[in-house]
Amino acid sequence: ARSTSRPEPGLVYPVILVVVGVEEELLPHKNSIPDPNALCEERRLFYVALTRAKQKLFLSYCLDRKGGFNGSQSRMPSRFLQELPKDCYNRTDDEASRAARATSEKDRKQK
Repeated sequence: ARSTSRPEPGLVYPVILVVVGVEEELLPHKNSIPDPNALCEERRLFYVALTRAKQKLFLSYCLDRKGGFNGSQSRMPSRFLQELPKDCYNRTDDEASRAARATSEKDRKQK
């Protein structure tokens, strides 16, 4: 089932596979960053999305994103991730994980 992060009471799932784009300028959106009220609303919607998962939640963000005329841009994880308690999630974007993905991607492209 597909859902948005809108606050619909009672919609809770055992596992939520992916909340994508959890990166600065997407979540929170770049237009919301200068406005404290808009930033607060984006944070609230992010937490609503988090509370939809009963057991597991998978969040995703890009370290590099290709976009239109701008080419590839380095991305930063959302500030909202830094606000979560460190003991409630596992990150897989550490240096070893990135190196393994890069090697895997290189091997895939050579085939």
